[in-house]
Amino acid sequence: MEMTAALVREQGVVFAVVLVQPHVLNSQTQSNDLFQSLRTIRDFQQIPIAFAAQSGNRVLYRGRNDIVNFLKSVPFTALPWRKYRIS
Repeated sequence: MEMTAALVREQGVVFAVVLVQPHVLNSQTQSNDLFQSLRTIRDFQQIPIAFAAQSGNRVLYRGRNDIVNFLKSVPFTALPWRKYRIS
């Protein structure tokens, strides 16, 4: 499976933002399953992970409060998005 994600370093904190479908944000089970799958990617093993979903013209986030607050202040298109493969 291929995922779109961004690795971000801000004020000494490194974290990942993973693009998901909006229904994943609303499902604790799907979010947890995806989180566990992402931990198999070497770059994501020891860092916080936040989820982002586009809904119309809005972007919704789920994750640690400090990370979500930061993401709300940054243009979505400014994040360094790239493709990752989950085995």
